[in-house]
Amino acid sequence: MESTIRQRLDILKQANQINEKMETVIITFVEKMEDAYQLQVTEENGAMLVMHMAIALARIDRGETVARMDEMLVEQIRGAKGFDELPDFLGDLEVEMGWKIPVEEFEYIALHFCTMIEKGGRA
Repeated sequence: MESTIRQRLDILKQANQINEKMETVIITFVEKMEDAYQLQVTEENGAMLVMHMAIALARIDRGETVARMDEMLVEQIRGAKGFDELPDFLGDLEVEMGWKIPVEEFEYIALHFCTMIEKGGRA
């Protein structure tokens, strides 16, 4: 993972937008993704995923919700490379955080996750 991504997470932590546990699970998630898909998460390809995850985890922790994504877009994401593997990636994160990621947040994370894999992950 590029150092600028880690710096973004550190800034969010210092601003009390995320806590240390959230920072750790995001870094672990990204490292697992990099290993599984033989890619490097950079500012260019991964900032959206990492920042969305940070915001989503903070929102979930506060008990806030978001609206569901448009069903047509969700259908397209369901067919994308990586979608079926995402629950495995999020499973460890959910265990560590002590709660399940709501479907609404899952869909938005899936959008960014699958986009990264489509653009540069393993075949």
